Order: sequence, then structure tokens, then C-alpha cells
Amino acid sequence: MKLIDRKKEIEALENYFANARDGSGKLVLLSGEVGVGKAALAFELMKRHEKDALCIYTSVQKTKTIPYAPFLNNIDEWKGYVKTLDLPDRLRRELFSTTSISEFNVGLQERVFALFEQAFKEISENRAMIFFIDNIHWADTGTLALLSHMAESIKNMRVLIIGAYTSNVLQNDKFSDFTEFLTGLMMKDMLTSIHVENFWREDVAEFIRTFLDVESIDNAFVEKMQKASGGNPLFLDYAMDLFIKEKVVRRRKRLVISLYEINIPSSFEEIITRMLNLLPKKATTILRYASVQGTTFLMDVLKGQLKMREEEFRRYISLLEKEGMIYPVDEERYGFIHNRARDIIYETCVKKKELHREIADLIEILHEKDINTHYLELADHYFKAGAWKWASRYAAKAGDENLKLYSLGDAIFAYNMALTAQKMEKEEDTTSTGKLLLLLGNTYLLSGRWEEASASVHEAIDIFEKEGDTAFIINAYIALGDIERERSNLNEASDWYQKAMDLAREELDNRAIAKAARGLGYISWRWGNYESALSMLAEAEKISKELKDPIYGIVMVDTGNVHSALGDLKTPRKYYLKGVEALQESRNLWDLARAYNNLGDSYLQAKEWDMALEFFEKCSEIAKKAGLNNFFGWSLFNSAEALNAKGDLDAALTYLDRALPILEAMKDINGLSGVYRDYGLVHLKNGDFKKAETNLLKAMKYAKEADNTDMILDTKTDMAELYIKKGEKEKAKEILQPAMQSAKEMDARKRLERIEELLKKVK
Repeated sequence: MKLIDRKKEIEALENYFANARDGSGKLVLLSGEVGVGKAALAFELMKRHEKDALCIYTSVQKTKTIPYAPFLNNIDEWKGYVKTLDLPDRLRRELFSTTSISEFNVGLQERVFALFEQAFKEISENRAMIFFIDNIHWADTGTLALLSHMAESIKNMRVLIIGAYTSNVLQNDKFSDFTEFLTGLMMKDMLTSIHVENFWREDVAEFIRTFLDVESIDNAFVEKMQKASGGNPLFLDYAMDLFIKEKVVRRRKRLVISLYEINIPSSFEEIITRMLNLLPKKATTILRYASVQGTTFLMDVLKGQLKMREEEFRRYISLLEKEGMIYPVDEERYGFIHNRARDIIYETCVKKKELHREIADLIEILHEKDINTHYLELADHYFKAGAWKWASRYAAKAGDENLKLYSLGDAIFAYNMALTAQKMEKEEDTTSTGKLLLLLGNTYLLSGRWEEASASVHEAIDIFEKEGDTAFIINAYIALGDIERERSNLNEASDWYQKAMDLAREELDNRAIAKAARGLGYISWRWGNYESALSMLAEAEKISKELKDPIYGIVMVDTGNVHSALGDLKTPRKYYLKGVEALQESRNLWDLARAYNNLGDSYLQAKEWDMALEFFEKCSEIAKKAGLNNFFGWSLFNSAEALNAKGDLDAALTYLDRALPILEAMKDINGLSGVYRDYGLVHLKNGDFKKAETNLLKAMKYAKEADNTDMILDTKTDMAELYIKKGEKEKAKEILQPAMQSAKEMDARKRLERIEELLKKVK
């Protein structure tokens, strides 16, 4: 595509690359409608710097294959710049190992992130780098998480990452993961974007003149092309190419026939249709068969379908490449130059259902050795072929692979496909459906999508109760307890855990007893019933230790929380560190983030601000990598409390401003209580009593809604301190006296000491 009137955009990219070349790397996003020329801009920059930078192009495909595929596509091109020469093989071994998915493979994701970070660092030490990813709105959640991580990692590298996306996808719920990715960048103040507009009339005229290599062009022709294209560069590029192929116009010549005899296409679909009509029949057949595979296609599968001789097949592939229809992706795949062209060609295919089945069968035969890299492709083709049993089987396997890599959004997508296929089967296996629903519910829970998690688990329970499957009923009850706990519905959570405990004791299911005891212990802690909490957690600890169950690490963290609430500063850390060790071994990222957050809090209580900030940062790093927005929000507002205590009030407010929208989107009322309490403390220290009171009252509202006794007591004490500073001692006394009674009943010694100190000030 010809680069016309993009001076402003290319200058911006040049500036970003100049900064990157000097060691200030950046992620820059190009947005605009389909065909506006986003890729052309990136290619122009890469062309200008092909001698002084390593330029890598990759694209996200509409049909998802494996997590991180856009980063893996061209990895072999990096070998000369990376000291670790076996990087591609190491990554592939890591990604496709046979790790059990019963444990979420957090360690695997961290190793993958670390390997890419190290690769970019080593390349940067030798040569500046431009890494362009097209169509990032189609990216899997794993790729988006890695891209977000790399955006931070390259700040001190000689690397410019460019991503291009279609702007109108932001209004489509189908791209909610991508929208969250953009929101995350914005919250971290890392969103740098360039919006690319369609051409104006004078740009259209220049485009046509440049394309034909002529000095002037008929104004009426320009008007007609402007009207037909709407100024879209892709339309203009394809239309002018079509006119040349139809021999209506020639380069370096004026129009060879009357303007009014030129059949100007009215749509992009018409352009593609007319182009297909100009190709040999076998070439169009190749395109149609390839389009059924997707935006990229496996050459061995395509050849297997067509049954052409190798020489003939290669000849037509070369022709289509020369005609600008397809391009080589890697040794195994080719892709369509433009996704929209592929979609139009796909719509012209007949017998799609049969072709999808044929493709799936061939992938199974030809790719038996690397079948796990094709699970989602197989699921998609079998689904479109109406082979529901096989679609469900492969979609579930794809979900497991994504869950293993903590690519939660893609795991949810795959599990939902598996469920839909399973329900389409005439003789549905209800037990398998129930298991899938429970797995989906737990994955929604990890993603913080609690409404959907609850709906999935309730649906699973209906099935298990009809089937009389007690073991799965118990696990489903525990899952509902976990969901309601996260939603701060503690009474409901307690009821579900108790139901699970009663059934588990009847069935002598020790593993379930440990999980239910842990849940009940957590609820008792939140209610301030510390003796009961320690009793339940001790039972969970004993059983999980004997069974070597991964829940042991979670129990250690919860036990540390109870001791922290009792005012002991050293004992909690021993439990948290035991928890960290166990959680790292079991690769449970969710609770590992929680353990680091709570370790930070223990140092916060001890007024060791720098150590607190160090552990909150560890929590933040894990949360960002795994997309755990709630823990990212918690790490931010807890860091704000430490920064406030150190006297860095501006930084504290910045952290709180970032945390608030995250926790509001999550509807995390415990987190919101913490954010508003910290806002209140910052304003209290700043002497703005009105803002302090407003925010502390909001914190109290959320703390009561969450039934969080610790937070209620802390916020009441903060309110008393506020009134003392305002000189309203009677108001402070009215709060402190019942607060002291609550602290005594809870045996919260550290809180009791603070209340007694404040009471001395009001006597």
C-alpha cells in the first residue's frame, strides 16, 4: 500500500524509535478502521531502519492456535542476536510440557515471560529492535498479558514494540479482553497510541497519481473513487490494482479508455470477486479451500485436500503470492494478506461443513506429534462440521492448555465452546457437562467474574444432584463458598462451606474436609472469631499436610492472617513464608499474590515501610502477569498506605487513583473499603479534615457491607483520630469506648493498644 499524507504519524513513530534507540523503549499502538493503513505505517518505519535495527513482523490470527503465538511465530529470526541459542526450543519445551493442569501452571507462565524478557534484553544489547504485531485485538489473553509485561520490561531497552488494532472493536463485547488490556495500560500510564484516519479528497488524488506514476489525474475519476472508497486506503489500493489487472489503466499512462467506461466497484466484496474471476480456476480453488482453514493455513493440510502434484501446487502458490493474495508465515503456514479478503472468499465457498471436517481429520493425521498445539483449531473445525463430540473433546483440551498457562480468558472461551458442543450432542453426557461447568465456574472465579462463576457452578450442582454424584456436589459447594467469599457475602459463603463440611464428614472425604475447614476458618477470621478460625485452620493444616494437598499453602497464609489480626507481628510472617514456599511449589498464582500482599501488610503494621513496599511490588508483579486485577488493585492501595506513612502523599494519591477504578470494576467491596480508608488517611495527614471524613465514611460503608470486622474497627479508630485532631473529643470518645470493647472481645491486642493511646488523649 502506498504511504500518502502520513507525515505526522511517521514523524511520531520516528521520534519513538529515536528514543528507543537511545535506551528508552516503548509500546506504541496504532488504531484505525480496517484498511486505513496502520500496517503500512509500521512497514515504512521498518523499511527506513532495516540497516540499523532488527525488524520483526508478526500478526495475530483470527483463529486462535496457541498462547503467545505472535511472539513465537518469528522467534527463529532472533537466533543470531540471543546468546541463549536454544531459546526457541526451550520455549517450546516449556509451553508444551505435560504439566498436570490440576495445578495452575504459574511457574510456567513466569518462565515464559522471563525468557522473552531476557531475549529482548540480549537483542537490545547488540542492536536496536522494532517489533511489530498486527491485529492485536485478536490476541489471546496470554499474549496480551505478555505484551503488557513487555511494555514495562523494555523501558530501559533499545526496543520499540508497535501494535496495530481495528478501533471499532472497542464497542464489541467479543473483544472485552482486549478492552481490559487497553484499560490496564491506561491505568498504568503506559497507553501511547496513534490514531490513523482515512484519506481526504486531496490524499485520494495523490494516492492515485502515485499508484499510476502520473503527474495528473482526471478530477471526475478522483471524485468517483473518493465516493466509492470513503477515503479508505485499502479499498483504493485493491481497486487500482484491480484496474491494472483488468487492463483498464496502465502505470505511467493516462486512462486508456473513457472514464465513464471504467466499472468502479461499489464495495470491497466486488473488488475481491472480480479479482477471483481473473485468476486461473485452480488458483481460486486453492484460495477457497485455504479460506476454510482461516486467516492462516497449513500447507500440508491444504495440499492433502487438493491432491495436486507438488510442482503444480507450488506454481499456483507462487502465483497467488505474486498477485498479493497470500504470504508465507513460517515453514508450515501461509496467510492471507488481508483478513477481510479471506472472509469474502470464505463466504463464496460451498460445502463448508464437509470441508471443515476434512481439514480436522487431516490435522489429526498429519500433526499427530504436535497435536496439542492444534487443539483449538481442531475444536473449531469439528464444531463448524457439526461433529459435536470431537469439538467438545478438543475444546476442553484447549481449555486445559490455556488454564495450564494461566491464560484464563482463552480457557473460558474454550470451555464454553466445549459446553456448547456437548449440549448439541443428541445423547449428552450430563456428568461430563457437570464437570465442565464446575471447571468453568472455577476459571471464572480466578478471573474475578463472580456472577458467571456462580451461574456455572449452580448449573453443575443441578446436574450432580440429579446424578447423585456426592463427591462433585461437595466440590461444587466449596466452589460456591469461594465465590461468595470473594463477593464478601460471608453468611452465604459460610452456609456453603458448612454444607460441604457436613457431606464431606459423612463421606469421609478428608481432602474436602480440609478445603471446607479452610473456608470456615477464613470466614471466622473475617468475623473476628479468632479462636474458632485457628481451630478450623489447624484441622485443615493437619489433613492437607498429611495428604500433601496444595491447599496447605493457602491454609498457611490464612493462619498468618489470624495471628496478624491478634496483633502479633512476627508469627504471621513465619506462616506467610511457609505459604509462599508451598504455593510456589504448587504453582498457585492467586494465593501466592495474596501471600506477598499479606507479607507486605505485616511489615506495614510494624512500620517497616520499605520492606512493606517491596512485598507489595512482588504481589503487583504476579498480579499483572496473571491478569489478577483484584490483587493488582490491593497492592496499589496498600502501597499507598506505606507511601503515606513515609510522607510521600502525592505518590500515595497517584496509587489510590489507579487502584480505585480497578476495584470498582471488580465490585470488590473489601478492596474499596481499603482504598477509601487510605484516601481518608492521606487527607488526614494533609490536614484536609473534610475530605478525610468523607472518605472514611465511605470506607466504613463498604466495610460494613463486607461484614469485615477488622476493617470496621480500624476505620472507627481512624475516625476517632480525625475527631481528636479536629478538637471534637466527645465525638472521638463515643467511638473509642465501644471500639475498645470490640477489640477486647476479638482479642485484637495491637488494635487495643492503639485505641488505649487515643483514649488517653480525650481524657
